[in-house]
Amino acid sequence: MSHKIEKIKPNIEALKKYMLKIQGDTENYLSTLSTEELCREIVVPWGDKPGLHVSVEIGLNHMVIEDMIHYGELSAALWQMGSEAPYIGFWRYKSTQ
Repeated sequence: MSHKIEKIKPNIEALKKYMLKIQGDTENYLSTLSTEELCREIVVPWGDKPGLHVSVEIGLNHMVIEDMIHYGELSAALWQMGSEAPYIGFWRYKSTQ
């Protein structure tokens, strides 16, 4: 049995617009962080222990680690395909905004 695979054309402009919105929302939130906010407990609704309570600080640290893991995975996939990962330092990225 053969399956038809449809190719989806990525809409780079829509993705970039969404990325910039998320970036702006994130920067706005991070600019409001206080000691009290970092200590505030949040509930993690997913994972092997749904309902786990962690501080905002722990959650933010986790997000940074997850980002590094996924960047590494994408880099490894590109290297396996014979391509170099398109790395640009965050400070350089921000200077182009």
